[in-house]
Amino acid sequence: MWLYSAMSGVFPRSFMAKVFFVAFVGTHVPLLALLGWALGHPHMLAGGSLHVLGVALVATLLGTGATLLALHAILKPIYRVEETIRAFETAGTAEPLPFGYHDQVGRLMSSTNRLILAVDDRIDIERRAAETDPLTGLLNRRGFDARVAEGTPGAMLMLDIDGFKAVNDRYGHAVGDTVLRDAAVILTGTLRRRDVLARLGGEEFGVFLPGLTIGDAREAAERLRSAVAGQLRAEQEPVTMSVGVAIARAGLSRAALIAEADRGLYAAKQGGRNRVCMAVVAQGGMATA
Repeated sequence: MWLYSAMSGVFPRSFMAKVFFVAFVGTHVPLLALLGWALGHPHMLAGGSLHVLGVALVATLLGTGATLLALHAILKPIYRVEETIRAFETAGTAEPLPFGYHDQVGRLMSSTNRLILAVDDRIDIERRAAETDPLTGLLNRRGFDARVAEGTPGAMLMLDIDGFKAVNDRYGHAVGDTVLRDAAVILTGTLRRRDVLARLGGEEFGVFLPGLTIGDAREAAERLRSAVAGQLRAEQEPVTMSVGVAIARAGLSRAALIAEADRGLYAAKQGGRNRVCMAVVAQGGMATA
């Protein structure tokens, strides 16, 4: 490292300049030695010796130019490695480097590819963990927000397990956890692949149905309610869900949409549970139907 460190004081920002300088000096040492010897023997400059020195100088300069061009080309993979790492740092993605080369630079490119893949996998694992509810395997609120963009047209459903506290009190939290996991399985099996399902906290679930209008959303919500009522059990006791529905519209934020669906859910709870209530816009404020 001593030579690299020393030359970094002269060429601090360019590895290519360091290599070029070494190549330039190396290719000119023979010529400089010949010139020094000739100057020490003046009689050698007589006759055709000067012509020989001129030819040697031109040949050396041409050889140096060709050497520098070749070095620039052969060092290109190292620059590709640096560009790839910088792109990955900036954008989180990068084109893979060429592979199949077995010298030191080839192994460097292969190691860089493996390192980027390992880091990308680790980031993906951590992202999924941060956006996933560990009990049910569904998205959590962060994951839900990441997948439902502001202003996306569609319907928002808020679902809550009826009497969940009583389930925990009667059968214990282990059974309560099983009910939550089973509810997640039932809801997942009833929804479309493009629908977004999340556990938003406690016994409350959220579903976003892209592109659905008020009529279709009501039917989808009733389908979910019916599926849960027909299949979900705590031990052998039937467990139901109440559902609130709201429709996305221009100017309504995602948080406001969820709040509207929550009001529909509250109305469903107040109306006797195990039912669907729509949060609709009425003159003077919100209403439920």
